Amino acid sequence: IPRGGMLRIVFGGEEEAAKLVILAEGDRATLNEDVQKALAGDVTEEMLNPRSIQPYLTGLIARGSELKIICQATDDKVQISVT
Repeated sequence: IPRGGMLRIVFGGEEEAAKLVILAEGDRATLNEDVQKALAGDVTEEMLNPRSIQPYLTGLIARGSELKIICQATDDKVQISVT
């Protein structure tokens, strides 16, 4: 969150229904489109760079663990849910 704000991480549910929610709120909080594509695995090898490799690997691990990552971004708020 480049201009200050709040970061909340919430984990809930039980085993099969567990859910992780990461919520970032603050002035100009945003989730880069390249990061969203990398999380979804919607990138080619040529598109990977130092900023996108970590989200790509995170998405790869999530998909390998049969987890789903949902990204939502609105004005000054970003939410990433993992179920």
